[in-house]
Amino acid sequence: MIDMTIPRIGLTFKNDMTRDYAEPVLPEGFTFENYKGDEEGKRIWAEVLITVGFHGGDVQRGIECFNHEFGYNLELATRRMFFLKAPDGKYIGTCTAWEVPELKRAQLHWLGVNPEYQKYGLGRAIVEKCLHTFKKELPGLPAYLATQTSSHRAMCLYIKEGFYPVYWHEESKKMYEDSVKALKGVMREPEYTLFATTVQDDSAKEKDLKK
Repeated sequence: MIDMTIPRIGLTFKNDMTRDYAEPVLPEGFTFENYKGDEEGKRIWAEVLITVGFHGGDVQRGIECFNHEFGYNLELATRRMFFLKAPDGKYIGTCTAWEVPELKRAQLHWLGVNPEYQKYGLGRAIVEKCLHTFKKELPGLPAYLATQTSSHRAMCLYIKEGFYPVYWHEESKKMYEDSVKALKGVMREPEYTLFATTVQDDSAKEKDLKK
C-alpha cells in the first residue's frame, strides 16, 4: 500500500540473482494466471493496482499506463505478466518479469497485491514467481526494479528477496540519501538498517551495459 504521509522519492534496487529461486507454492485455493493478451487483462491489471494506490483510482489512466509500459510487446507480456487469483476467482495481485534488452537486465515490474490479502505471503510468492522466471529465461542477468519511498512496505519485501539500493550518478545518490532520512523511523527494522547501509555505486556497471 502506498504511504502518502511521507515525501515520494524515486529509488532503484538491484538483485545480482545469485540465489536460487524455486517455483513458489501458494496457499490453498490461490492460483497464478498469465495475462492473456486481451483488453480485459489490461483492465484487470489497472484495477488490481488501483487497490494499492496507483493510477489515481482511474481505470482508464491505468490502461493507458499498461499500454505505455507493455503495449510494444504484448507477446512477451503474455509469458511474463502474472496475476494472483483468490479462491473466489477475484484478481488480487500482479507482478511482471519484464526485461530491458538494450541494458542487458531483467526488470521486476509493477508489483501490487490488494491490501485485503496482504497477510497470506502472496506478495512474496508473486515476486518469487518472477525471480524464478528470470533464473530460467534470463540466466546470468541482474534484476532491477524502480520504486519509491511511499512503497516502503514493498521495499522491505524486495530487501528480503535479495535486492539492494543502487545509484549511478550524483542526482540518484542524492535521492537515495534523502530517502534514508525520510524513512528513518518509518520503515520497519531490520530492513531499514539494511537499506541504509548496503547501497552500491552502479555507475561503472551502468556504463558497461550501455556499450
